[in-house]
Parts: sequence; structure tokens; C-alpha cells
Amino acid sequence: MSRADVARCLAALALRGPTGRDHAVTGPEALRFDEVAARCAGAWGRRVEYVDLDPHEHLVEMAAGGEDPWWAYAFATMFASVREQRWAEVSDDVAELTGRTPVALDALL
Repeated sequence: MSRADVARCLAALALRGPTGRDHAVTGPEALRFDEVAARCAGAWGRRVEYVDLDPHEHLVEMAAGGEDPWWAYAFATMFASVREQRWAEVSDDVAELTGRTPVALDALL
């Protein structure tokens, strides 16, 4: 999901009255980490490897690398959500809110 798409959705929601529902703001496809890595490798012309680290090990690595605790939490919870397939479905909410199809990963890259 592009930052511009997120911004357009937030602006659309801020300008209208309450909708009374949650909005599943997603990109046009639900991709696994290995698929994202493969597409990035193709777009960038270099090797991109996805390594499925243990979540605790990942937090330890980020802390050892000096990452701010807030960012470590943000990444850890986002990766957990993807592992749990909480973002496995695609919605039409971006198009409904903004009148535009969300940007695909390949176009973003």
C-alpha cells in the first residue's frame, strides 16, 4: 500500500461524516513476504532475500542495531499481522473512498 493511497484515504475520511464502519484500506493484492522480496529483486535488479526470523530474535536484532523501541514495536506487530494473514484479503475501500484504484506494488517499485 502506498503512502499516497493511505493519505488520500485519511483525507477522504476526515472530510466526510462518520461512516459507522471500519475501513479495510488495502492495496490491490495481498502478497506474502517471499512474493514481495521476489518483486523487489526484479524491480531493483539485485538479490532481495526474505528470512523468516523468530519474532523475539527480530526484536533483539533491532534493539542491538539501535532501533528506536517504538519502531521495533511497529515492525514486530506489522509482521505478526502478516504472518497471521490478517491482511490476506483485498477490499474495494480505497477505490470507494478516493475514486481511484490503489497503486500496485510493481508500479510503486
